[in-house]
Amino acid sequence: MLSKNMATEFIKDGIRVNAINPGFVLTPDWIKTAKQLTSATGGDWQAYIDNLAKENAPIGRFSSLEEIADFFVPLVPAIVSDQHIL
Repeated sequence: MLSKNMATEFIKDGIRVNAINPGFVLTPDWIKTAKQLTSATGGDWQAYIDNLAKENAPIGRFSSLEEIADFFVPLVPAIVSDQHIL
């Protein structure tokens, strides 16, 4: 909602607003934490991760780092052309 409000407010000045909110992204830290939390109960860290995502993520899974990187590719021309990105 913040990005939508900012986009509406700043478009009159020629400023575009983009936001990327990836939610759960499977990183080495998530894997490490899941392994630690499940070590006492048999170590099924992958099931822990799957259940966590199914219960809390709208897409029902963790995103990969590669998926998130793909969202940034269209923004690269703005960076190269010296537009400000916050």
